[in-house]
Amino acid sequence: MLSTVIPSFMMVEALDRIGATQTGIVGMLGPVVTIVLAIYLLDEAFSVWLVLGVALMMIGVVNLIRCKN
Repeated sequence: MLSTVIPSFMMVEALDRIGATQTGIVGMLGPVVTIVLAIYLLDEAFSVWLVLGVALMMIGVVNLIRCKN
């Protein structure tokens, strides 16, 4: 219930309030948050490859936001 139904309702509400494009852009940040939580909560390894992956994700999100505006 907490990991499937409630997020689904929240996603539909976000689509209604801010639109599909902005919801998609914010949704791209989900993997970054997952990585950060894995490092802090699960003591996952923190490496240069991880930093590069997160940086590429953030660059992509910033580029999408700039193209939108």
